[in-house]
Amino acid sequence: MAIRRRGFPEDAIFREIERTELNMTIRTLRFQPFIFILFCAVLTIGMQRWFDRNNRLKIFWYGALTVAVALAVFVKEYERRLLQAFNERW
Repeated sequence: MAIRRRGFPEDAIFREIERTELNMTIRTLRFQPFIFILFCAVLTIGMQRWFDRNNRLKIFWYGALTVAVALAVFVKEYERRLLQAFNERW
């Protein structure tokens, strides 16, 4: 990696590259809620087919558990990617 000094024109280029990479990472993170919703829907539909259809309460609680686990995974992944983007920037 080349040593960067203040005042040289290439500093602006490096800042622009860093800003572009950060913006791309944030744009990627914007699509994750759709993936999360799709994941929850597929698992809930799968559980409705797996369990007895007459036992709606059981389906509700397993669906709530699935949503909670998927939300926890989504938040941790979002946090990891956001921290990674900022760590790469600095």
